[in-house]
Amino acid sequence: FHSRKTIILTKILNNYQRSKFYHSTSDEQNISLYSKTHQKGSIPCNNNDLIVIRLPKRTCDPCSRTKNVDLVVIVKSCVYCFEQRFVFTVGLPTPNETNTYHFDGFMTTLTIDAMQLSSKYDILSNESKIHNDMLIGAFHDTYFNLTSKMMLSLRWATNFCIPQSPLFLFIDDDYLLHPNNTINLIRKFNYSQMKSLAAGSVYFGKVDRPKNGYVSYNEYPWDYYPRYFLGIGYFLGADVVHDASIAMPFTKQFRIDDVYLGIILKRLNRTLTHLDNIHIHPGKHHLKSGAFMITRYLAENHVDWTTGLIIRKKRTEH
Repeated sequence: FHSRKTIILTKILNNYQRSKFYHSTSDEQNISLYSKTHQKGSIPCNNNDLIVIRLPKRTCDPCSRTKNVDLVVIVKSCVYCFEQRFVFTVGLPTPNETNTYHFDGFMTTLTIDAMQLSSKYDILSNESKIHNDMLIGAFHDTYFNLTSKMMLSLRWATNFCIPQSPLFLFIDDDYLLHPNNTINLIRKFNYSQMKSLAAGSVYFGKVDRPKNGYVSYNEYPWDYYPRYFLGIGYFLGADVVHDASIAMPFTKQFRIDDVYLGIILKRLNRTLTHLDNIHIHPGKHHLKSGAFMITRYLAENHVDWTTGLIIRKKRTEH
């Protein structure tokens, strides 16, 4: 949505003895991941403290009577994305101002945007005070902490939001929501369906191992990932969010958050539903056919935000 209203939007920027996974090839030659059933008394392998610096007060506030809603939207954002978001979960700015990271013997260099300005924290704090809809975690906001950001979001939703909403939508801050199309989509599901839903743009692919090794065999020894959602946007029902937040401490962490969620959902035996109306590069024809996640270009040129109607391209004034 282009404003802070309608369906509640939440600003989110946001082994057990080493878990052992076994793989097998199904009829479709998809990799299935399983873990050994943990023994009584086993210690979680991925249960580091996720300290919260700020909680959103406008949404899912346990200290006030918040109206129940059909959908809570969690927008994944970053500390330097002030102009791109209107809601978010984020970590702290990095202390070393570097865009080069070393992991398991490999070096990754990110674009300049990924390392800009830890001095932005004061602006971040002020934004949180004004809007009261941000969840900020006490970890550095880097590419390799995306999984921690997702875990924080799910834990917060489990503890504060599940009694108030049956359904959650997680989206990147590169996209906006078209209100009418979003409402029309969720109205297709009844309450029970919402609670158990896991839906998005389903992807299944080979592990990326270029010459310099993006993912090492030590991190992930198999050739294919399980089915997972493209991280641009996906729906998780309250039951799925609850179960995933419990399963994660008992599942070895993987730094690619989209894939990690896919591993979790596979372990939980959840069916991933593919939604045809999610597009990485949506056009006006997609918007007309029900696309609910739209680019900033579509939002600024083809939507009348006073009515929510789809319009011809707006004329630019000279």
